Amino acid sequence: MFTFEVAETTTVQMTVTTSGSGGLNRPVIEIFDPDRQMITSKFASSSDPKTVSVIVNNLEPGQYFARVKPVSFGNTGTYTLSSQTFYDISDSFDDAASILLDDPISSAIESGDTGDMFVLTTYNQRDINFRVAGSGMNDLDGITITAYDAGHVSLGTTSASSGKTAGLMLNDAPAGTYYLRVKGSTASKVGDYTIIADGSYDIPNTLAGAEPLALNTPTESDITYGDDGDMFKVVLGSPSDLSFRAEGSGVSELGRITIRAYDAGNVNIGSDSSSGGGIAEWNMKTSRQAPITYT
Repeated sequence: MFTFEVAETTTVQMTVTTSGSGGLNRPVIEIFDPDRQMITSKFASSSDPKTVSVIVNNLEPGQYFARVKPVSFGNTGTYTLSSQTFYDISDSFDDAASILLDDPISSAIESGDTGDMFVLTTYNQRDINFRVAGSGMNDLDGITITAYDAGHVSLGTTSASSGKTAGLMLNDAPAGTYYLRVKGSTASKVGDYTIIADGSYDIPNTLAGAEPLALNTPTESDITYGDDGDMFKVVLGSPSDLSFRAEGSGVSELGRITIRAYDAGNVNIGSDSSSGGGIAEWNMKTSRQAPITYT
């Protein structure tokens, strides 16, 4: 058992490392408060059995305790215990870091970090697209993000287990407070990232919010990270054949596209997908007068 003193409120990272043939395999580190109640514990994973770290946010002044032990009885070996203080965005709702719409913030997931919590306040109903991307030389490759409402109820989770960008879209989100937790997709995923809460308008993926589409008039849009699709609506004033065509365009063109057509009763009447050419097309040769929607 080790003791360490905290003189002012601070965040502490403690790390156990082992090396060589005589090193302790899969060490466990436990942190206790001044009353000797356990705050947190963590053991080295089988994929990285020589290192384990814990981060404890906002420790109040006082004496704390750290214990190192083997994950299994009978494991023996040498190890090195180190500690450092630094600023870390907390993983708690109470201490969430504030972000603003359309204002990117850079942060990092460190070894032993359980995640970063952010809070956003909006003052009118709007679309919110949370995007987190690995950045810098030590970019976070493998990201999980979870959005919550003001009551801490999850609104959705998405992961990029082996990618460097994750997104989560909230369409027509009422004015209020929202939280977003960012962490590595696994405990071993660490690195730098940038977060942004994009407040740009997004075409909804619902029949009720379908965007009117004029006949014979191309419309440009995009599918971003976290976007589950765009819904459009066409109204025919007289019987007519109808053809829908979606094609990737621009520098960041959409390479694989799926479109689905529905009648006014929300019945799927056809679909098409591009396997890699960036073009999807569906033709209706039966005349209809009812409104048609498609995505």
